[in-house]
Amino acid sequence: MTRAQASAALEILTEDQFDEAVGEVQRELLVRTRCYPRWVEEGKLSKIDARDRMDRQNLAVEILQMGLDSRFAKD
Repeated sequence: MTRAQASAALEILTEDQFDEAVGEVQRELLVRTRCYPRWVEEGKLSKIDARDRMDRQNLAVEILQMGLDSRFAKD
């Protein structure tokens, strides 16, 4: 999907869909918060990779939230 296609797709999302997307990414963050320490301890994931993935997931939440805030801001 190109950026133009992604932008066009975002324009048709409803406020509820944005809320659901934010909620889903936040739920995934909770799963990772519980699982990553164990995976690092078991050697399945490095601390650096775990931190990087959490940072990207947090960024995804922020980006979705900014999209929600800008699209549906009350005037």
